Amino acid sequence: MEEMLRAFKFWATVRTFCEKWSPYTNTLVTAARELSISLWDLHKFGGLLIFGDLFDDVVPSSRELTGSSCGKQHFLPQTCEYLFHAFHLLLHRSKGNELSIVDWSSFWCDQSRKYTAPPTRKESKTKRFHQTHNPTGQLPRESPFTSKDRDTYSSLRIPTHLAEEAYLAVFLSCWLCLFVLPSKSSDTIRPSVFKMACFMAKRNQFGLAIPVLSNIYRGLNIIIK
Repeated sequence: MEEMLRAFKFWATVRTFCEKWSPYTNTLVTAARELSISLWDLHKFGGLLIFGDLFDDVVPSSRELTGSSCGKQHFLPQTCEYLFHAFHLLLHRSKGNELSIVDWSSFWCDQSRKYTAPPTRKESKTKRFHQTHNPTGQLPRESPFTSKDRDTYSSLRIPTHLAEEAYLAVFLSCWLCLFVLPSKSSDTIRPSVFKMACFMAKRNQFGLAIPVLSNIYRGLNIIIK
């Protein structure tokens, strides 16, 4: 009964929020004043940059993907070509139109995607101190590459010096599709983020707060219609 009451209050709050949201001004109309989500909010609470290069969610042309300037500098990071190669390879294997994030991450990483079960609360504090109920805050030093991972990189002919950069680009592509700019099919990988993911893996900074805020406004406007 208590859970039902809590759920009712939650949905009542959501309904009230949607009723007071104005799609014309992207503001929440309250008795005191109009409120909204700002770029500063996303920067302060989400850690997203306001300034930086423009985020471009697009599939590059073949010329841009493989081409280079007069100085023989590639238009795009070399890892971008490997990500598209792997995407089309997996899409061909699945014989579908979309590729799930689970299949994408499983192809690149041969490690468990689940956390180990936490210890029971009945254990003494001295024992729990070394386990997950009282973490130290330090991540274990483990190599991200297993023998299967190395075989995967070898099959795609990824040079050794680009392995870690490609690994980071793969992670960032999942992060962008799942958390930053999710689409209707939030569990699928979008090749349109590969270009930006590869630039981010090379430490390029992008103003993600702007497209994220636009995506939030768009989602809220869709909900209230």
